Amino acid sequence: MLTQEQLEFYRENGYLHVKGLFTKEEAATYRQEAHDLIDRLQKTKDVEATWGSAAEVTMTKTSLLHCHDVQFQSALL
Repeated sequence: MLTQEQLEFYRENGYLHVKGLFTKEEAATYRQEAHDLIDRLQKTKDVEATWGSAAEVTMTKTSLLHCHDVQFQSALL
């Protein structure tokens, strides 16, 4: 059960760090899957997952830092 303080933190910040929720091994597995997912998305020729307008402004190559609807991209995540 969450404490009132945890609920307030979540409402203010949009996330909550719950120590011990995952083992180190589980966290490592999820982290690797997230990296693998990003690699797969960046290699897919049909998916342009970067912000073209940002590249025009900064004159640098952009990269994918997040993914919407990740459940459609990875059964693990």
